[in-house]
Amino acid sequence: MPFLNMSIETIKNVSEHLGFWLGLVLFLVVLWLPIFPTPAIQNMCAIALLMVTWWISEALPLAVTALLPLVLFPLLGITSGNEVASVYMNSTIFLFIGGFVLALSMQRWNLHTRIALRIIGWFHGSTRVMVFGFMLTGAVLSMWISNTASATMLLPIGLAVYARASDQLSAADRQALLTALMLGIAYSCSIGGTATLIGTPPNMAMQRIFEITFPAAPVINFAQWLMFALPLSAALLVSAWLVITLRYTGKNFPALSQAKNLTASKQQAMSYEEKWWRRFSPPRHCAGYSDRTLSSADSLFPAGLVCSNMPT
Repeated sequence: MPFLNMSIETIKNVSEHLGFWLGLVLFLVVLWLPIFPTPAIQNMCAIALLMVTWWISEALPLAVTALLPLVLFPLLGITSGNEVASVYMNSTIFLFIGGFVLALSMQRWNLHTRIALRIIGWFHGSTRVMVFGFMLTGAVLSMWISNTASATMLLPIGLAVYARASDQLSAADRQALLTALMLGIAYSCSIGGTATLIGTPPNMAMQRIFEITFPAAPVINFAQWLMFALPLSAALLVSAWLVITLRYTGKNFPALSQAKNLTASKQQAMSYEEKWWRRFSPPRHCAGYSDRTLSSADSLFPAGLVCSNMPT
C-alpha cells in the first residue's frame, strides 16, 4: 500500500491539509443546516467542531486555533468581543502564566533535579523509606511544576536506583521494587499536584469556574487553597505510600545500601549562572569545601560535587 511507504513528515502534511478542509466543511455544514433550536446553539456547535478538528489534526498551530473565538463569537452573534477578550486575560490566566514561568525556570537550571536528588538522598537503607523518599520528592515537585514533568524527571532516577539495587535482590524482589517505585512516582506526582493552586491546571480551572458560578462568594486565593489542600494531600500521600509498600515491599524486604551513593553520583556540576548566584549570595563558611566561602544554598550542592573552577 502506498500509504505505508510514506514518511512521517508526509503523513503529517497530509493530515494537516485534510484536517484543515474537513474542519471548514463541518463548520459550514453545521452552520447552515437547521438542526438546532436556536441560531446561537447552532453557531456554537459549528465553531466547536471547527476548533476540535483543527486541534486534532494540528492544521494550524494550537494557539492560533485557540484564538478563533475572538473573531467568530462576535461575528456570529454569540457574544460581544469585549466579553470574549476578557476571558483570554484574567487573573486565572496570569496564574497559569506564573506557574509556567516558575516551572520553566526550575527546569532551565535543573533546580528540580537537585531538589529531587537531595531529598531522595535523605531516604536510603530501608526499601520502604526509599520509596517514601521518591514519593515525597514527586509530591513536592508537583506542587510547583507539571505532574508529567515531575514524573518524567523521577522515572530515570528510579530506574537507575532499581538497576543498582538489582544485584542485591532476587528476581521476585526486583519486580516488587520496580512496581513499588513506578506506582509511587505516578501516584505521588498526581497527589502533590492537588496541594497548590498552580500544581495542576484543573485546580485553576476549578477556581475560575467557581468564581463565575458563584460571583457573590469569596474568591479562592492561593493561601486558602494551600491551607485546605495541603493536609489532604499529605494524608493521601502517606496512605498511598502505606498501601504500596505493604503490598509490594513487606517488613522482611531486603535493605538497600547503595541508593544514597547513586543519587550523589548523579549530581551535576554547577552552571555558569548558578556559580554567579552563589557568588553574590549572603556568604557562610562550610567545612568540607576546601575552606571556600559558600552561600546558603549549599544543601543542594553537596561536598565533592562542585566543579573545580567555581568562582572564588
